[in-house]
Amino acid sequence: ELMILMNTTLAEFASVNNIPYIYKIQEMPSEDYKHFLQPDYYDPIMNDKLIRLIRPSNYSSFPGKHYGLGVDFYSQISSPLRRYFDLLSQRQITSFLNEQKFIYSQEELLSFITDIDLKNKNYSQLYNSSFNYWFLKYLKENLAYEPLPAVVVSDNQNNYTCELLAYGKRYNIRSKEKLLVGDAINLLIDRVDPEKDIIKFSLIND
Repeated sequence: ELMILMNTTLAEFASVNNIPYIYKIQEMPSEDYKHFLQPDYYDPIMNDKLIRLIRPSNYSSFPGKHYGLGVDFYSQISSPLRRYFDLLSQRQITSFLNEQKFIYSQEELLSFITDIDLKNKNYSQLYNSSFNYWFLKYLKENLAYEPLPAVVVSDNQNNYTCELLAYGKRYNIRSKEKLLVGDAINLLIDRVDPEKDIIKFSLIND
C-alpha cells in the first residue's frame, strides 16, 4: 500500500507541476468485468474471461488513469535499484525540488520508453522461457506417467485450452471427443521436451 501511495502521490505531483515524467497507465477494459470476479474462491473459467478483458498497462510521457489500481495518476518511482524508469523519475523530481534544470526532456523520455519497453519484453520472454523449462523438467521427472487433473477453460473449434488445476498453467489440447467449457478432465503427458519448450497431452477417458 505504501508503494502505491508513493507512486501515485509523486505521479500527481509531477503532473500538477508540469515535470517531464514517465507515467504508468492502463485503459478501461472493453466491457464490464465485475461479474467475472469471484471474491470467495478461484474459478479458472471466470479468470480466463477476466484475463482476456483486462488491457495491459503501458508507459507514457503523459498522465492518465491506471484502471486496475483505480487511481488517476500512477508511476513507478519506488524501486530505483531494480528499475531504471524509477531512477529517471527520481532524478526529475529531485531536479524540480532543487530548482535545477530537468535532466531529461519530454522527447528524451519518449526515446527511453521505446528502448526500455523493448528490453522489458525481452526480459519477460527470458523469464518465461526459464520458468517453462524448469516446470516442464519437473513434470518430466516427477509426473510423466501420472494423471493430471485439469479443467477446460475455452474451446476454439475442438482446440481446447485446459488449466492444470494444481499449477494454474494452461495448455492447448486437441480432442476428437467433444468437450465443454467447465468440464473436469484428466490429462496424461505424451511428450515433454524442456529444452524445446514442448509438451503434448492426451485426454484420459474415464
